[in-house]
Amino acid sequence: MVFAAKGVVHLRQYQKGTSFWGEDTTSKGNRDYFWDTFSKRRRKPSPLTPPCLERTHSPLCERPVTAGQTGCILVNKRENRPSSPQRIERPRGGITRKGMCSMGQEVKVVSVLVNTEMASSHEDRFHVVTPLKKSPILSNVTGTEVLLKLENIQPMGSFKIRGIGHYCQTLSKKGYTRFVCSSGGNAGLAAAYACNKLGLAATIVVPESTGQDIVQKLKGLGADVVVKGKVWDDADALAHQLAEAPGSVYVSPFNNPVIWEGNSTLIRELKDSLGLRKPSALVLAVGGGGLLAGLVSGMTDVGWLDVPIIAMETNGAHCLNAALQAGEIVTLPDITSIAKCLGAKTVCERAFQCARETDLISITVDDREVIEAIEKFLDDELMLVEPACGAALAAVYSGHIERLKLEGRLKNPHGPVVLIVCGGSAISLSQLLDFKSQFGLN
Repeated sequence: MVFAAKGVVHLRQYQKGTSFWGEDTTSKGNRDYFWDTFSKRRRKPSPLTPPCLERTHSPLCERPVTAGQTGCILVNKRENRPSSPQRIERPRGGITRKGMCSMGQEVKVVSVLVNTEMASSHEDRFHVVTPLKKSPILSNVTGTEVLLKLENIQPMGSFKIRGIGHYCQTLSKKGYTRFVCSSGGNAGLAAAYACNKLGLAATIVVPESTGQDIVQKLKGLGADVVVKGKVWDDADALAHQLAEAPGSVYVSPFNNPVIWEGNSTLIRELKDSLGLRKPSALVLAVGGGGLLAGLVSGMTDVGWLDVPIIAMETNGAHCLNAALQAGEIVTLPDITSIAKCLGAKTVCERAFQCARETDLISITVDDREVIEAIEKFLDDELMLVEPACGAALAAVYSGHIERLKLEGRLKNPHGPVVLIVCGGSAISLSQLLDFKSQFGLN
């Protein structure tokens, strides 16, 4: 099976194959088309047609593929592997340099979009593709379409499994046998879950503020649990020490490029769901910054860097907002918010850079607004989420989305607002009732 075209070519890697976009310069005239290796037929471009990237890199090819490179594209029909004199033992398609191929015409690559999930098969991934659900009630509240990315239904209840699951899989291939993670909840659960699936040992260091329900979940996954310090930073210091043991490796809850790469898969799912539509804004809660860094990485890949990011934090856990106010990374004196899963006193450097390089709107809310948002969301969507997620929901329920729309801060008024429901593991109905009593909301 050979695809060949004179002119320009776009590539996009999928989980089960490769589609090649090209410009038809045959005698029939210039027509855009692509060859779809799923159906083995020529079709018009779908809403998934990628934007043009000036430069990119494909880990699935024998060498980097960059804009402007010429070559011949060959796909083996039976195995979806490159067909060339020098066989490339890599899965699902690729491109060989000019001169290596005995068949096909010359093409010029202008863009390559690669799904990094291809590095491991769909069956090996620990995360699931989560639904993108329209919320009529939240849409009515804001006066604009609101779509919910339901990361709270991931294994162990949060988006963390994307990045940390990918990290554990990657490092396990390097021979590490024990993973040491510092976490007050979701990151530790993700690391324990991944290690349990991999058959490897996990040590989770948690601060004293961690609830016993989380501790029991960690132990139920076979992890060794160590309690240290008042806040996450204290637990993190001990985790670094424990990770120095032979065969052990440290797992950051948020600060590692491999983790950001895993988190970036969320954006690719959004792109596949929305097609040619582009969000008017992305709403997320920010703790240490791992989700933000991953989203910006994914937004770069799909050409969404002009989409505003609404970064929500609670007062008392607002390390990103404090850094932006100061113009440099700062450390909070203490974590005083009930949103313990946002409890990093210092935002990671990459997240701070992302905030300054993108159209990011930093907003803080108080704990009372968070609890009100959690309760309203439970009534509206029948889902109970934790305070960290409540910070993102407060963007809707406290009127911030409506205000930003009136101020003209949402550049694409016809696009949907995508709200990332980041997690719901660190909450129970009894805890919600306790919070309501604490803030006089009964």
